[in-house]
Amino acid sequence: MAERRIYLGIGSSENRYQNIRAGVDDLRLAFPDLLVSSVYETEAIGFIGDPFLNLVVGFNSGIGLRELFVMGRAIEEAHGRRRHSPKCSGRMLDIDILTYGDTVGEEANITLPRPEILANAYVLCPLAEIAGNEIHPALGMTYSELWADFTGGQGIEKVDFAW
Repeated sequence: MAERRIYLGIGSSENRYQNIRAGVDDLRLAFPDLLVSSVYETEAIGFIGDPFLNLVVGFNSGIGLRELFVMGRAIEEAHGRRRHSPKCSGRMLDIDILTYGDTVGEEANITLPRPEILANAYVLCPLAEIAGNEIHPALGMTYSELWADFTGGQGIEKVDFAW
């Protein structure tokens, strides 16, 4: 399979420093060229809970979408992710496929690019940081332009994160 640029969103609200570090370390083992954004703190959205730490990583790979999805799930579960928790609840570790090359639409039951890119500061801000000049495959705008136009009103703060 041809290589493509892939971006993943990573978040945690429980044991968050440890889980973010562990998730990124696991991804670095699989994708040594991993580009990592700054880490950002945001309040829980959609429920009352502990604040989240979030970041975005990017890499080039020929990995299949289904294989990438399974790998992300395995990393989440290795670090305590519980699958039967309510959708809007705290997370030990959450890894979401944001983009998979220029794929647009639903593939392998995954909507791409992920709608949360446009809806949540905790996704768009770190994505614009590491991929600002790249084009959103469905909108034809750069992530920097999308971030500059973002009006979601969500607080986000860069965290001094020691890797």
